[in-house]
Amino acid sequence: MLTLCSKAARRIVLAAASVAVMAPTAKADVGFLLPNTFHTDETGRVTVIASFSDQFPSVEHPLRSNHFHVVKPDGEKTPFETTQTLDQMTALFTVLDAPGVYRLSSGERLGRKGEVSRQGGAYVRLGEDGVDAAGLPDGAPIFTSQTATVSEVHVRRGDIALQETLTTSGRLSIRVSAGADGFRASASMRVAATFDGSPLTGADVTLIAPYGVYADQSEGVASVLDKNGEAELSPQKSGPHAVLVRHIAEAPAGAETDVRSYSTALVFEVFPNSD
Repeated sequence: MLTLCSKAARRIVLAAASVAVMAPTAKADVGFLLPNTFHTDETGRVTVIASFSDQFPSVEHPLRSNHFHVVKPDGEKTPFETTQTLDQMTALFTVLDAPGVYRLSSGERLGRKGEVSRQGGAYVRLGEDGVDAAGLPDGAPIFTSQTATVSEVHVRRGDIALQETLTTSGRLSIRVSAGADGFRASASMRVAATFDGSPLTGADVTLIAPYGVYADQSEGVASVLDKNGEAELSPQKSGPHAVLVRHIAEAPAGAETDVRSYSTALVFEVFPNSD
């Protein structure tokens, strides 16, 4: 039975500022927030679905969080007015009380725990989502791990122009940029990711189209972030899409596990191409 290496050795092994995640994924399982509208009417009423699914935007498992919140245009954070967890989703409701762009967020939610190791300078998930621990080389370090998920979406109220750039919060942050006409089908968009403010180099970024399972794209369309932590992707259809980035890194001080498996997802609206 392999055991965790000493704390001093663990700090040395974890010292790399950014490493790739080597983990086979069967499908693009994503935790997402999906509003009933990306642009509310004059009432400002919005209902949001929060769910985990590998068939986005179909719901499978409820996304639960103690940190659901709304970020107003002036940066103030407020809770949702109502939150109800159902069998396959959490339903959230709030009223956007003034014109502007609001960011709706799960906050950082800690989830299931597991184990990871390192091979060739990269983290490897162990267990049913990764490799068999019995197949690791002798002496390979094993670390305890916990998932840390952030799911966000932006919603407009009032006569507000489409956003050219959308961003998320958290240690693992995503920024997606398009043109002045917003995100359009068959038009390129730029995705950037940072971790603790530094570009996340070499990580996979996945663009998930709605009901991709029916187009043999249940895994989404993946690209690799370049040396600047950026990649170019192109949605091929209109409708809600999700951008997903994952990264494993040393957990913050005081955490219950050695590392955390970070997952950030941003949902956004893609319009038909205007050409």
